[in-house]
Amino acid sequence: MDVHIGSVETQVTATDPKLLDDPRFIARIVRLVKEELARDDLEKGRRERDRSPTPPPGR
Repeated sequence: MDVHIGSVETQVTATDPKLLDDPRFIARIVRLVKEELARDDLEKGRRERDRSPTPPPGR
């Protein structure tokens, strides 16, 4: 079953609330999330290729 998520909401607790106002910090979080999503996509592709039938030799 494929699941498509259009948005994600979370509650963040920070030891330094000022960090949440720092654009560099937010950009870092966004970058890390994008990297993890890209890794997930790669893994999903690997799993799909593993499940697909292999063509006979010589094709």
